[in-house]
Amino acid sequence: MTENIIDSTLNLTLEEIGARDIDNLKLLIKSAKKYVFDNQDIAKAFMAKCISRALAKWGINQGEIAQRCGLDLQRFYAERDKLLASKNVVMEKPRIRKGKDAWRSGVYIYYRNEIAFFISVPKQIPWQKSADAHIIVPGKFKYMIVTNVA
Repeated sequence: MTENIIDSTLNLTLEEIGARDIDNLKLLIKSAKKYVFDNQDIAKAFMAKCISRALAKWGINQGEIAQRCGLDLQRFYAERDKLLASKNVVMEKPRIRKGKDAWRSGVYIYYRNEIAFFISVPKQIPWQKSADAHIIVPGKFKYMIVTNVA
């Protein structure tokens, strides 16, 4: 049986596609979970684990690719990207946004031109409050990641 794949963005303008992506991202984030870590390195490792989990949904095993490629990062990315394309999956590099759009900073993974997963970059958040819980102590931070990858 042949599957008929219809691109839902085929007849949309770039502006309409952009608005649709933002709406879909907002829906993903509503159902996403927040994870808080003590330091940025642990948060980045969790982010990488989320990317691997998301890609595993389409049978893409980054660990196996890494074993085959060793330390050759270019070969790793080339092999992974080839597998992604064969599954009709697009993973965008992390985008860092500033100002009012900072909440949209992260890795976007699309399946058939629809956003499937979002993994935010680690966001520094103030953590420790003073004894009376009204003042945040400067320099005490944790790192938060927001993602819909389960």
